[in-house]
Amino acid sequence: MPKYYGWRPSGGTTQEQYFELLGYQQMDDAKAPGGKRMESEDEYVGRMSAYVLLYAAIVQVEVPPGVTHPHPLEHGWMYIAQLLNSLQPNRYIAVVGGCHANCGW
Repeated sequence: MPKYYGWRPSGGTTQEQYFELLGYQQMDDAKAPGGKRMESEDEYVGRMSAYVLLYAAIVQVEVPPGVTHPHPLEHGWMYIAQLLNSLQPNRYIAVVGGCHANCGW
């Protein structure tokens, strides 16, 4: 069962710390206070989708006979399982859907 930890103001962490724990990155922004801002949800999902698509392309590459693939297709399935257990529920479709579209041969 995937786990999602919601943020509560009384939980002892700031909202910025919470988003960093989820994998969001701070972006340079001259207009934001302090010159930094947290990436938006769309930017985060786009970045995660790009990582998944890259790895999906790697696991489906055919290697010459006699060569062992360093990341066979089984590793791709394990990676997807780990993603499903770590991403928030509202981000599964965008990220895993991209992997399925790329790997669905």
